[in-house]
Amino acid sequence: MYYGQRQFPKEDRWEFKYERDGHTRYCYPRSKESIEDNRKFCLEKGWKVLSVKKVYPFSTEKNQHNFELIRNVCSNRMHDMDMGDIPYDGEAYDKMYDLKERAEQYMGLPLPVAWLPYEQLKEAKEIVAMAHEHRYAANLAAGNYRWLHLC
Repeated sequence: MYYGQRQFPKEDRWEFKYERDGHTRYCYPRSKESIEDNRKFCLEKGWKVLSVKKVYPFSTEKNQHNFELIRNVCSNRMHDMDMGDIPYDGEAYDKMYDLKERAEQYMGLPLPVAWLPYEQLKEAKEIVAMAHEHRYAANLAAGNYRWLHLC
């Protein structure tokens, strides 16, 4: 059995965003030297460098169901408000609509791993945490205590 640190180097990536012929383009260099080479190439060609951001791996394969759960929960509560099953709260409705849109955005990420800038990674992890909390609360409410460790 293996208990030590991993034996392979950690992969680094950056999102290099530039504008060429009026269109925004992206490339994903894997070293700081490549970033500088790309900057020089863009300057030579007269293209505008828009941004360079470090990106981090996020397992979309393990988390797609979490995004779908949050989308479905928001859709169901919004539908219940529309039908009058629960009292309508405009502020809560707007928040659920925004959360539903954000969850749908993350459902479309490439599988099995997406490379995200820190801001998106943070938001994706927050939505995943919401899904875990929802499952935990639902199991508590239903009295399914033996399944809590799976949430």
